[in-house]
Amino acid sequence: MKRTFLNCAVVLVGILVGFAAGRYLPFGKYTQHDPVLFFSAFSEPGWKMTEESYNHNAKDAKQLLLTTLSIGESDIQQVMPEQMKKALVMRSALTKARLAVLEREAGNYDQAKDYLAKAEADLKAIGWKDYSDAAILKAIKRPHDPSN
Repeated sequence: MKRTFLNCAVVLVGILVGFAAGRYLPFGKYTQHDPVLFFSAFSEPGWKMTEESYNHNAKDAKQLLLTTLSIGESDIQQVMPEQMKKALVMRSALTKARLAVLEREAGNYDQAKDYLAKAEADLKAIGWKDYSDAAILKAIKRPHDPSN
């Protein structure tokens, strides 16, 4: 019994050490001096998952969008190159636009209008040429939407 427990403990410690080393070596070592690589490695999977939940009209899409928006807007406050900030502002604006669509579909027209106005303001601030409602909604259109 003791021997089995000890073997399991050693295996678990080995797994944890391997996980920690595997996470540190590829990302910690190579991304600590490159903020763009760090940004891409850690934020892109979250954005992609959120976009996919919206595209497939998942029941938890709104919550994922709100969480992603909260994290994205807190990241904007970090010290980083200006181009990265613009990318985060653009992602946040498109997330707000997606939230506007979900709110409109739920019948919350005032909240939808508010989200879309915030998205327009963000896109205008980063230099988008056409930040009209139609252009923004076209940018976030669901791929399987029959009105494509």
